[in-house]
Amino acid sequence: MIVSLCLLLVLLFIWTVVNGVFMPRLTYSANEKNASCVSILVPMRNEERNVKTLLSSLYEAMPANSELIILDDQSTDNTRSLLESGLQRFSNASVIDGAPLPSGWIGKVHACHQLSKRANGDYLLFLDADVTIRPKTIEASIQLLLKKRAGFLSGFPKFIKKGILGYLLIPLQHFLVGFHLPLYLANHSSMIKASAAHGSFMMFTKTAYEKAGGHEGVRGEIVDDVALMRAVKRSGNRAILANITDYVDCYMYDTNREVWDGFTKNVFTGIGRSYVLALVLTLFYTITFIAPFVIAIYGVVTLNSWLLIPYGVVVLIRLAIDLRVKESPLLSLFHPIAILCLLALLLRSMYVNTRSKGYTWKGRTYQ
Repeated sequence: MIVSLCLLLVLLFIWTVVNGVFMPRLTYSANEKNASCVSILVPMRNEERNVKTLLSSLYEAMPANSELIILDDQSTDNTRSLLESGLQRFSNASVIDGAPLPSGWIGKVHACHQLSKRANGDYLLFLDADVTIRPKTIEASIQLLLKKRAGFLSGFPKFIKKGILGYLLIPLQHFLVGFHLPLYLANHSSMIKASAAHGSFMMFTKTAYEKAGGHEGVRGEIVDDVALMRAVKRSGNRAILANITDYVDCYMYDTNREVWDGFTKNVFTGIGRSYVLALVLTLFYTITFIAPFVIAIYGVVTLNSWLLIPYGVVVLIRLAIDLRVKESPLLSLFHPIAILCLLALLLRSMYVNTRSKGYTWKGRTYQ
């Protein structure tokens, strides 16, 4: 049994290493110039803690031929006043008021839809308020879109984490993509199911965005980023998932409670609300990642070092992904615990879905 488990884990390690080759890394070349206009579009709802850091990064990173449009989605904190004072040094920036949320729409999706209607750029860059970007991020993104002849580019940023759940769960986003998603098919084919994106950073050519139906076409999708990538592929354009961790940081959640609520909203919907798939994933993760940890504990107690091998390979699998995205190597040691927390969240998310309570986020509830 232990030998079979080791063989399976070694094969999974090889798969993880090879799979990672097919995710391009965002890089900037000074030799490739582009004068296209870019619209930077940011929805905000009660984001007072993020306004200053976002604007500071955008001030340094915005190309000369670009515009910044921020939508204040009926914030009840100091978001608006901070925006009005912070944007005074920008030459081409504006704030618009968000309209009331219509029936059938997700709040952020509706905000992005309104932003797209005000955009004048050849490229549309949608950013979350909790993101910061480094200089040349926008230029590097355009270069990669042109190189790959794609209409859509997204990537999972480098996550700035707080709290125990933050360190355990937030980096798993990189793991889930690098381990499960066939990146060659995602980036080199029109296969719809081989799609992943991160809503904090999404760049479109304007023509590809409009052809795919924009945010209006995914108005009721909680996991709108993946739905948008699929819509782009269906419309005949290429979509790219890139490693953007050298250029983009994301302060995703500030507390353990925010992590719990945010992942509860996304984890079950992210697998299509499939109870069968949830069961399969639970069994698979228990065998491949949790069981080796239990076996290793037994090996330590019985002084049998051979029983540590499966857990060692699990660490290597996680490490192969963490090193690519510049996460702390120490996190790989806690991978089984992180997976256990993820399964608990999946169970919670399924419970909320079954009870029809709806998923709550930023004062709004979605079914």
